[in-house]
Amino acid sequence: MTPFNDIKNILQKALKKGISASEAKTLVHYCSFLALPYLRKKIRLGKINLSILAMSEEDIIFDALAELFQYNLKGVFPQLQTQFALTDFTTCSNEEIIIHLRKIVFIYLHKAIIRLYGETDPTTAKIIRNIKLGVQKTGLFDEVSRFEETMLIVRGIDPLFHKCLMQRYEFQQRMSAHLNMRDTIPQILTKMHTLLSDQSEYQRAVSMIECAFVVKDLYVIGWETENVSIPTVEDTIDTEKIKMAISNICRSFENEIRATYVDTGKVSSQMLPIYIKTIESVIDGEYFDGINARRSYFDCLKGNLPDVTQQEYFNNHRTIIEYLVKKVRMEIEREMKNF
Repeated sequence: MTPFNDIKNILQKALKKGISASEAKTLVHYCSFLALPYLRKKIRLGKINLSILAMSEEDIIFDALAELFQYNLKGVFPQLQTQFALTDFTTCSNEEIIIHLRKIVFIYLHKAIIRLYGETDPTTAKIIRNIKLGVQKTGLFDEVSRFEETMLIVRGIDPLFHKCLMQRYEFQQRMSAHLNMRDTIPQILTKMHTLLSDQSEYQRAVSMIECAFVVKDLYVIGWETENVSIPTVEDTIDTEKIKMAISNICRSFENEIRATYVDTGKVSSQMLPIYIKTIESVIDGEYFDGINARRSYFDCLKGNLPDVTQQEYFNNHRTIIEYLVKKVRMEIEREMKNF
């Protein structure tokens, strides 16, 4: 018998009627047990740099699990409920439940890593944001989740999934032979599409974050010899149209969540418009500000709530602002597909 032999029953209780503090601790510890090998593999492969994030393995894991295990006033976990909505516990074996739980943990860990890089390494975050935009504009790649990681897969050709992924060093070497330091992201994606399509030794796919790291590394080398800036998609999109879309979506979102947050007393009627203005500042910064000009979530809130302290932000505002930013960002990305 292991300390985690009752995970299936604890999960069932967590999804229906809530669980005790000791059961919650057991469930969280089991999820961290599942996450650790996955995280260490990413570190070993050079996909995560702990020194950049300035966090320990444990910090990263519990940051990821904090989102998964947010609970509501009824004491249940809405994120878990969503992830297990189609799971029939009466017909699934313990092994099947654990496999599904492991997949969920990996997904939330990957999302946390992307977010943490965005907070501590704004250059990489800016590149990822523009790669996503470039993928939508060029139509050359499919952005899919594969093995709990966001992948860019060449569209319209055999992806060769039975072969290995190209290692970062070789990918960087091949890309560096084709890139010009003044290429925009769509131009980079076009060259990457040609590079992957014309070879058959490796998969015709690349990890989103791996792609961002390679682009960043190549452009850092360029900065040493000439004054270049992080590549964007600004030449291929209507910035005014995006600004208008962000503003409209934020106003619509404010009306949409008023009943959920204000009417239930979670947020005061005075704070809701402040949160919405803060979210709009964050999103505008992600799309349009230069790397050095981007402000933190706290700075964006302080611009609309001057007396707030950093401690008050962490204690009272951080969680809700990060969650609402994520919701608005998803809506904007859906809207971008129609541009």
